[in-house]
Amino acid sequence: MAVVSVAVLRINISKMSEGEHQFPFETEPADIGLSEQFVQKVRVQAVIEKSNRQVFLEVRASSGGLFSCDRCLDQFIEKLEAAYTILYVTENHAPSDDGGGREIQVISPDTNYIDLDEDVRQYLTLAIPQKLLCSDGCKGLCLKCGVNRNRVSCSCQIEETDPRWDTLKKFSGN
Repeated sequence: MAVVSVAVLRINISKMSEGEHQFPFETEPADIGLSEQFVQKVRVQAVIEKSNRQVFLEVRASSGGLFSCDRCLDQFIEKLEAAYTILYVTENHAPSDDGGGREIQVISPDTNYIDLDEDVRQYLTLAIPQKLLCSDGCKGLCLKCGVNRNRVSCSCQIEETDPRWDTLKKFSGN
């Protein structure tokens, strides 16, 4: 027997009147499949504008993740935010291009629900910065003694030269 999971972030559009509707959600990261790096609740604000031919969805989501700094290896919490829009159209009224660069998804006229779980999970995962820094001014670890230079000053002398320039030093006499 297969286990069917129901989306946590689900909006019933079947009996929704035309116009704008707001849906605030709050859930645990694991409930939508986010990794254990996400340590703060996922907060979602969804706004739907419904007409008889289409449903325009605008979503803003936020959470916080526990990460290790790429320079000093300390752990820190990074606030993550994501936003996206999707235009849902029925099969009969699917435009070839909306001209606004939005994602367009075709749904059947008898669609009852819009599930946000997977999209929110993907957008929050993509919001993780490629370079994770505890602060912009992080000093990192000392290359000689390994201390965290944000907490301790060391007396190590590090000559910072790029070995790719060594050949040019021969010409300057150094």
